[in-house]
Amino acid sequence: MPKTLKQYYRYFLVKAGLFDEGAWKLALDKIYETDTFIVSYPKSGNTWLRFIIGNLLHPHEHITSRNIDQFIPDLYSHYTEANQLPEPRYMKTHHAWFEYYPKCIYIYRDYRDVLNSYFHYQTALGEFKGSFDEYIRSIDHYNVFGSWKSHVTKALEFGQRFPDRILLLQYESVLQSPEREIQRIRDFCGISSILSNEEVVSRCSFFELQKSELQHGSAFRDKSRQLFFREGQSEQWRHLFSPEQLARVEKENGDTLAQLGYSIHKTL
Repeated sequence: MPKTLKQYYRYFLVKAGLFDEGAWKLALDKIYETDTFIVSYPKSGNTWLRFIIGNLLHPHEHITSRNIDQFIPDLYSHYTEANQLPEPRYMKTHHAWFEYYPKCIYIYRDYRDVLNSYFHYQTALGEFKGSFDEYIRSIDHYNVFGSWKSHVTKALEFGQRFPDRILLLQYESVLQSPEREIQRIRDFCGISSILSNEEVVSRCSFFELQKSELQHGSAFRDKSRQLFFREGQSEQWRHLFSPEQLARVEKENGDTLAQLGYSIHKTL
């Protein structure tokens, strides 16, 4: 939440029941019934999904990491742009505040790959300076979005209660069957686009996104000199985790991983 005078003033309005709590938490002037929030635990494919939806909605635009927030704002850094967008709006957030979202698209990813990707992201920015083993042990204690397990479980439970308000997407399914998953997005959001699903896949391949980031840059590249779109693959964890690290992660998250259809190490 941004620390602005407007937000401080609205805090007291929320306490008095005169302003919407969800809008205040998200730094929005208002939440509209037509709003769709793109939600994920960090490093689960949220930004990739923004490019897919952005191209569906704005087929004549050349969408890059420099201008994506003009079309689908990140509410942590571009809430001002979000407040200026006409309806229907699509916005990115990582908070699992599903009760506030009229509709949302939730993308989840194998937590073992999330850990690898998040570790590289935060070390590149200097936000974490320890080893990968230290990262695995500490992430749940300092992550402001809570644990991965809690985050995903909230999405699954919300989906059981309100299936018409949330579309659950698996990162690996978008990798393996992108045209099918893009069609699910179209159907859920009611998006009519002149682009075919195949054209969207081409525009939003990791090769194209990496090429665009090299050409136009990105806020992440400005700070780290590295690419935000790093590999975009699945099951990288199989080559990275030690048996001890894998056992620790799966002991705490194995039931949720299995519930989502991910394989669990046979030695457990």
